[in-house]
Amino acid sequence: MNRQIRQLAGGLMACYVILFVALNYWQVGRKEELDSQFDNTRQVLREFNKPRGPIVTSDGIVAAVSYPSAPGEPYDYRREYPTGDLLADVTGYFTFAFGSTQVERLYGDVLSGTTAEQQVRSLGDLLSGDVDAAGSVELALRHDAQSLAKFMLAGRTGSVVVLEPKTGAIRAMYSNPTYDPNTFVNADFEVAQETITELQNAEDNPLLAQAYQERYMPGSTFKVVTTGIAL
Repeated sequence: MNRQIRQLAGGLMACYVILFVALNYWQVGRKEELDSQFDNTRQVLREFNKPRGPIVTSDGIVAAVSYPSAPGEPYDYRREYPTGDLLADVTGYFTFAFGSTQVERLYGDVLSGTTAEQQVRSLGDLLSGDVDAAGSVELALRHDAQSLAKFMLAGRTGSVVVLEPKTGAIRAMYSNPTYDPNTFVNADFEVAQETITELQNAEDNPLLAQAYQERYMPGSTFKVVTTGIAL
């Protein structure tokens, strides 16, 4: 009898260990993969029903922000881009139907407050009554420099990139043609689908950030030397 009990206990312990390992494999080891799946609507719904942190320029202008939705809207919060098409190539967009791009995607865990550091901090905040763990992202770009780049390009096709010589920080990076994410991020699905399809099929490809997603033949690098000698 004792032998049978020991065997049963050993079997139950083995099942417990297998279950523990399997749960950790999926919930910890494969967490990021599961969260990033497009058909994981539970994760997407969770992100749309809590505040998402802002994206701001280095001179304090808000480029992306979340506001509480109006009564009757499907999600608790809506994402808006106050600068319109000025910074779209950098901020990207965050949508329920079409996913996210650029900074919205690259720093999505920070903006949604799901990094390990934010989760630990939010546990303490929960005890104090502050449950907003969302983080913000500050760009090196300056709104005034970006606006000037757009003005100087004057509607022509191309890109303007401005770097700070001492630090290498990118202060402006504007491309034309571009797009305004506000036209589809909060729109009705059919309207959003029509808008995004038009952008994808446009001959001038406004969804392409020409400053860093396009390839160009290099210019004459030796002119830098001759210019330096002349100076």
